[in-house]
Amino acid sequence: GLAERRARSGEISVTIGDWTSTRSPTEAETALQGVGIPAHAVVHTTMAADPQLAHLDHHVPIQHPDRGQVPIERTRIQLSRTPPQLRHFPKLGQHTDEVLASILGYTDDRIEELRRSGALGSGRKP
Repeated sequence: GLAERRARSGEISVTIGDWTSTRSPTEAETALQGVGIPAHAVVHTTMAADPQLAHLDHHVPIQHPDRGQVPIERTRIQLSRTPPQLRHFPKLGQHTDEVLASILGYTDDRIEELRRSGALGSGRKP
């Protein structure tokens, strides 16, 4: 069950790391799908280095809170009087409490209950 998986999360991470380190992403994807586990290899791209996209300013650098400066795709819609402003890169879960409270109407107690249950990820506020 969930409690046992959480208690053994370190062991599980090591086992998965050992298994995946001996396979290519495609091999891991094929093996997992072959036994009925939904999986897809992470596709890495070099689009940010493409000279045509660079010429078109397709990517813009933005500061990521954990990874430093990273390229992201510029918005496809360019308006002359209201150009897009890329101010920051939100952290995973950064706006969870705000969305749950102000949009979905959850109380602080309900949000904390979800956090304790593990439904909101790591269980701690970002």
